[in-house]
Amino acid sequence: MPLALKLREIGYSVSGSTRNEDTAILLSRHDIAVNAIHEQLPKGHVDVFICTIPPPKDQTTYDLHTALTKLFSQTSATVYYTSSISVYPDVEGTVVEEDALPDHPNSQLEKMYIEAQKNTVILRLGGLYGSTRHPAKYLSGRVGIEKPFAPINLISGEQVIEVIIRMLNDSVSVGTFNVVSDMHPCRKDYYSEQCQKLGIPLPEFNMEDLRLGKTVSSQKLERTIGMF
Repeated sequence: MPLALKLREIGYSVSGSTRNEDTAILLSRHDIAVNAIHEQLPKGHVDVFICTIPPPKDQTTYDLHTALTKLFSQTSATVYYTSSISVYPDVEGTVVEEDALPDHPNSQLEKMYIEAQKNTVILRLGGLYGSTRHPAKYLSGRVGIEKPFAPINLISGEQVIEVIIRMLNDSVSVGTFNVVSDMHPCRKDYYSEQCQKLGIPLPEFNMEDLRLGKTVSSQKLERTIGMF
């Protein structure tokens, strides 16, 4: 919704699609036309489809992705699909787009979109936060948390919107990009500080766990659209 409203604010013609009746009502209240894109392509010219449907956790969602990719194969419009950095192996050090596990289910889903429409942009989002969504809340009060010294790989909803708008303005129509903040403090420092700011119970980490994790690089994206 924030993306749709921002795009409309800066002059784009925006419509939305959902199978949820309550969401459809909410879209209509914001004067955003609702199309059943999972059933058929909308009438009229469309330049870009932005698909934010999460990876499938059940057959119903998988079938939805399959239906969408079949429809996207029938259009020349550019497709933006928001994927996830979960496609990367659990390693220590910096990972880039080419390091994704090819057999990971989300990698296979990305491949489905790319094979359906050559003009496809894959955006691999880091841990998303913003508005009422804050990752610190999920760790608040927990004990024995692993990898206290591993770097975080997060991105705010506002930054994601900025990235998409810049890509649209620059007519980026193909490629796979990590969308992760350049700030990578360790888990212990970041989550403890954020919980303290929110006034909620601090997490407790297993300080004997010295394993480090991966740092997801967004340098490819920055070379394409600049710093964000």
